[in-house]
Amino acid sequence: MNQALANYRKTMVNTASPLENVIAVQERCLQHLATLARSIEENTPDKQVSLQKAMDIIQALDQELNFSQGDIPLHLHTLYECMLAQLAQANLANDPSPVKLCELWLGDLLATWRAIQRQAQSGTVASPQA
Repeated sequence: MNQALANYRKTMVNTASPLENVIAVQERCLQHLATLARSIEENTPDKQVSLQKAMDIIQALDQELNFSQGDIPLHLHTLYECMLAQLAQANLANDPSPVKLCELWLGDLLATWRAIQRQAQSGTVASPQA
């Protein structure tokens, strides 16, 4: 990655809200999940790279949870653990179905974060802590 792009990404992360960062990271994870599902279906060598990147993102999201914020972080933790288990199963069985299930779950979660973002921008709800 060239230095200008690295600096741009660093600036974007440092100036974005936590909610914007969560949305961006989940969008990236969905891209890796889609690539992983395709790689499994087409038996291409991208499988391990996409699997590792998706799992790394999910683990990072899980590690950033603030458990002092009520029940939502606990539920997110359970979801992330289920997703990691599904991805491990997809890898072992070379089956794209568990990956597609993770895409569905993460897509639903992303839609929820986007709805919260729209509400926060309109001033109808406070922006949550991840």
